[in-house]
Amino acid sequence: MRLGTLLKKELLESWRTYRAVVLGVVFVVFGILSPAAARYMPDIFAAMDMQQGVVIQLPPPTVADANVQFVKNMSQIGAIVVILIAMGVVSRERDKGTVAFTLSKPVPRGAFLLAKALALVVVTWASLALAALAHWYYTQLLLGPLPLGDCAAMAALTGVYLTALLGITFLGSTLTKSLAVSAAVGFGGYLLISLLGSIPRLAPYLPGDLLGRALAAGNGALQMAWGGLVSAVVIAVGCWALAWAVFRRVEL
Repeated sequence: MRLGTLLKKELLESWRTYRAVVLGVVFVVFGILSPAAARYMPDIFAAMDMQQGVVIQLPPPTVADANVQFVKNMSQIGAIVVILIAMGVVSRERDKGTVAFTLSKPVPRGAFLLAKALALVVVTWASLALAALAHWYYTQLLLGPLPLGDCAAMAALTGVYLTALLGITFLGSTLTKSLAVSAAVGFGGYLLISLLGSIPRLAPYLPGDLLGRALAAGNGALQMAWGGLVSAVVIAVGCWALAWAVFRRVEL
């Protein structure tokens, strides 16, 4: 069975099991909420302060505020949803025994894993693209002009960061039949990247650096440093390679 056929099967399964739908809806919702929160949150705080008899002057909301919300939402809530979607992609099938049935056909184990990994990446990036379009439209509607190219660059750099998390979670899903362990690997990788990113000397060489670059790109000041990009790609590819090395020897 060819890789293209396996990829179509995985994408169709993602649609039928609503994984793609859930991820797309969540991303789009937060793509809309990002500019909405930036636009209306100062008004909400002002109304609350007036009821308490306190007057606090807040600066008017800007496009940059909406971009901050977008990057934060995608890298936090979006990351959590991505991990939850990816954690059972292999482990659930191993637990049910359907992996053995699929591999009883002329399907190489490497192609089987690659199709699943690519399907996750395609679904995640498609959802992120929809979220970016929603963010771009509503930011212009509520706050002011946002160049589409800047918005696309911001989303792309955020997507590379999420792809690294996908790789880590995919590795956990391949190593075990347990959804809990798979989730622990994914969230553990997420926390480890975040903690190491707080160390100034390491931060420029970790995927978390891409989030600051993404925000700068959204504000029209892209300054690319390759440390975060290279580390994210190495993590994603390395996790898949390790998953394949283990999976090719595992008893099904």
